[in-house]
Amino acid sequence: MSSFNSRRRSSILLPNNTSKQQLSLGSNPNNPILNAPLLQEIIPEQDVHAENLLKICSKTNKRVELKYYVLNSIPLITTFLLQYSLSLSSLFIIGNLCTIKEFSSLSLAIMFYNITGLSPIEGIATCLDSYCSASYTSGNFKYVGVFAVRCYLLILCMFIPIIISWFTTGYWMQYILPPQHYDLIPNICLFLKIISCGMPALTLFETGKRFVQAQGFYEITTWSLIFIFPINLFLIYFLTLKLGYIGAPLAMAISHWLMGFSLVFYCLKIRPETLKCWMPLNVKIPLKQEIIENEQALLHETENNYDSIPIEDKMVSPFLQNWWSMLHLALPGLLMILSEYLSFEILTIFTTFLGDEELIAIQTVVASLGTLMYQDLFGLGVVISTRIGQFIGSAYLNSEPPLINSELETTSESKSIKNATISIKAAHFIAIAIGFFNFIILTVPALSKPLISLFTTDPVVVEGSLKIIWILGLNQLTDGFSVLYSSILRAQGRQKIGGFLNIIAYYCIGLPLAFYLSFGKDQNISWGMGLGIKGLWLGCGSGILFLAVSQGLFVYFGKWIVVLRNSYNRLK
Repeated sequence: MSSFNSRRRSSILLPNNTSKQQLSLGSNPNNPILNAPLLQEIIPEQDVHAENLLKICSKTNKRVELKYYVLNSIPLITTFLLQYSLSLSSLFIIGNLCTIKEFSSLSLAIMFYNITGLSPIEGIATCLDSYCSASYTSGNFKYVGVFAVRCYLLILCMFIPIIISWFTTGYWMQYILPPQHYDLIPNICLFLKIISCGMPALTLFETGKRFVQAQGFYEITTWSLIFIFPINLFLIYFLTLKLGYIGAPLAMAISHWLMGFSLVFYCLKIRPETLKCWMPLNVKIPLKQEIIENEQALLHETENNYDSIPIEDKMVSPFLQNWWSMLHLALPGLLMILSEYLSFEILTIFTTFLGDEELIAIQTVVASLGTLMYQDLFGLGVVISTRIGQFIGSAYLNSEPPLINSELETTSESKSIKNATISIKAAHFIAIAIGFFNFIILTVPALSKPLISLFTTDPVVVEGSLKIIWILGLNQLTDGFSVLYSSILRAQGRQKIGGFLNIIAYYCIGLPLAFYLSFGKDQNISWGMGLGIKGLWLGCGSGILFLAVSQGLFVYFGKWIVVLRNSYNRLK
């Protein structure tokens, strides 16, 4: 069988003069589902995709890559800052309008929401950093849509037990929180029940982001959130004034649906060229037949008829096939994100055993600022993983398949490796610059105090946060390298390595050190250092340092030819 790339040459980079014909799978060409109009018949070939592929396949240099990262990181950083502001603004408004008890309840509720809700969505969606980018630059446009929808359905299925756990929070949370904080449980349970209504829309937004970013449209999600942010801010303030505490989760759930619908609207009406990568939902293929063998017939891109396929073969949507292969990347990606989220939230749980509600408020402010400053690094990381993934996929665009059982590089593979290596070197400069910027913001009191004051006007909480936040600033220097290397590993499809190193960094080094440094005689731990919250963040920083060094070693000593061949096999 010829390679799937060579079969697609004329339909990607060259004008397609092939006459369209009705789809014929099996011996029933009159099947109404199979003959439904497809988006490609409605939307003509867009030059923007050919231009994108031409740029990616051309020889690059550090100046080009630096410009690419700067221009595309700005909208992504804005996107993540605005998205994080949905929960951050809730803390800000509740902290200023409600009691410290309700503020503590909301902080713990958002903590559990981040661990059990947001991190699974973002973690599983990271598999699209490998799939969608490589599919796009290998010329298999429709696979971008197939993988995005498949990931969306996968997340929804995995969310069923999570929603059940949210509705039973009152039964199991008493085993996590200390007795003195049992009075916070009803508010936490109420928050999780309300916010669950918006999770399908948030999942749509997260997978949709990867769908458009793989095509190079980084600004789409930014404009969506610029439109949603003031609405969200108004809703939280208005509903909190009218309804009290429940106004915050209700406004967040509404905003999630607005985010999802705005992204769909933007793709349909403002950027219709993105639909070139969309696989129609009405398409079905034989259950045991690879998408690769049928894609051209399904998309009316060839005159070949697949009449050899027996009619009795079960026809199944491509979105419902090959979930197990996606899970091979999705689960390690989930482990990477969840282990990091959980470790930081465990610090908050540790805080509940260190002191009173004021200490919880201090930890909440510091952790929230840390997450806020992390958004610029995370935005850069998404651009890095997308860019490296594009170079990996470009190795097999309009070229013959790799040499089987050989470590020799083809010309196309060699060029792809060289471009990816240059891009990684350029990414180092941006990551270091952003890490140093965050360090300055958090360690200079004149800059950090106004940020702290956004969360609370309580002078005790403000002064207590100032004594801790400089440690968070130091952690930003190593966190820049950690985000850089984890993004590269995701692009390479090596999430398993990242997940394994995250477990060691946070649960074998970071959290044990945090416990040892923070707890002491006041908590009846005679062998502890008793540094309080300072110890929590010093221990966490040690884990981040290990993660940055270990991931960097795997990136630098990894074999690129193995990465490319594995990517080819995943698409095949």
